[in-house]
Amino acid sequence: MFGYIEHELALIKAVLAYRPECLNPLFIFLNHLDTGPYYILVGVMTFTLLNPKLGKRCFLLLALVFASNHFFKHLLMQPRPLVLDPLLGLIQTNSQYGLPSGGAQGAISLALFFVHYYKSTALKVFAVFYVVVVCISRVYLGMHFFSDVIVGCLLGAFLTKLFLATIEDIDAYMSKLPASLFYLGGAFIMAMVLYFKVPAAYIISLSEVLGVFSATYLLLMFKAPETYPLKIRVSNMLLGILSLIGLMYLKEYLPQDAISALIFLQIQVLALLHISARRWSVD
Repeated sequence: MFGYIEHELALIKAVLAYRPECLNPLFIFLNHLDTGPYYILVGVMTFTLLNPKLGKRCFLLLALVFASNHFFKHLLMQPRPLVLDPLLGLIQTNSQYGLPSGGAQGAISLALFFVHYYKSTALKVFAVFYVVVVCISRVYLGMHFFSDVIVGCLLGAFLTKLFLATIEDIDAYMSKLPASLFYLGGAFIMAMVLYFKVPAAYIISLSEVLGVFSATYLLLMFKAPETYPLKIRVSNMLLGILSLIGLMYLKEYLPQDAISALIFLQIQVLALLHISARRWSVD
């Protein structure tokens, strides 16, 4: 199906033959910019330090990006460079498929998202730098072909533009729906995907989407304010990070199917922290 892969593999072997060992630790560290905890942390910090409304949208965008990434990876089933040639890989991964690059897709989505809401020249420069560094790291580590990165950027840019163009209408529609209807619907969907043994990757993505929407309803029910005093936002961020660390720790001792519940729970904890923050600020 992918007749060009042989040529791309030869190209990436030629490029990575000049990979300087002194930079390996740096790029191995940069791999953390394409992990679940990192993206949830970005959502936590946006939610707590900047604005709950913006944080909810950030979570929802990332859920959309990675649900689509999981879908296309398992639809196309194109192997990664390090799967075809283990000598190319500097790290290990449980994911065998690479098209499109989730790191590139996530990086450009975050960059476009924040540039859209914060019109700053410095932020635009940093966003370009961030996307370039992440894209280079995906190839450098042997995780992706050049075509994986290009397709990831194009798909991420398309989905983010579509998201930003429709999110206001989605928010307006969501505000009219009863919370009980969503919770019952979400519980039914999760029960069905578990019953029919849907692959864990899809369950995790679905749990992100359901978690974001249910947190939105939870906040709307309590009418949590959009801003808090700085000390409340900082303490809330620290509590959110601690809850994230706790959930990531628990993940090591639970079966794969439980990870989706942890992601869902993390987002619920974040919403509850903001409800608590509102009461603290009132008190």
